[in-house]
Amino acid sequence: LAEYPVDAVVHAAGTVVNTSLDAVSADELAQVWAGKVAGAVHLDAVLADRPLDAFVVFSSIAGVWGSGGQAGYAAANACLDGLV
Repeated sequence: LAEYPVDAVVHAAGTVVNTSLDAVSADELAQVWAGKVAGAVHLDAVLADRPLDAFVVFSSIAGVWGSGGQAGYAAANACLDGLV
């Protein structure tokens, strides 16, 4: 792998579960967070010591403004924004 070093990462995972905050279950939150948050946190940890030209994540304004019926998605995007 030294011949082809990783110098940039693009994280574009995401899952949407359309459930309002008052009805969302822990399993639904875990499903949404698994790809979007856990994936990005894992990449950050694995590549922490590697100099990168880019660490790109795709987030949503839902993390700031919220999104009707997508409480878990909004929270996951806010967490992703905090990570980067």
